[in-house]
Amino acid sequence: MVGLTSPQQPALCTLVGWLQMEYAVEKPTTKLLAPAELDSDTWVSEVKRIRGKKQPLSAAGLHGLREEYTRTIEPARAVASEILPLQRRLSDLVN
Repeated sequence: MVGLTSPQQPALCTLVGWLQMEYAVEKPTTKLLAPAELDSDTWVSEVKRIRGKKQPLSAAGLHGLREEYTRTIEPARAVASEILPLQRRLSDLVN
């Protein structure tokens, strides 16, 4: 499981606030609260699912979500993938 590290928590709060303001995502799901675990398609699908059929995404909205994924979540995924092996090695050393 790839998660966000504590230094990334402020970024998560900012991201959730952005989703609330720009995409009317009032209550983010568990998936959206763990964005480093999502690929781009899952990220977009989850926002679309929350918004429902009554609030479809525009082309600009879709573009904005994908752009934010690239700008914010991809770097977090890269950091998480670097940290995970280090955490495992540290755990092996401690145990």
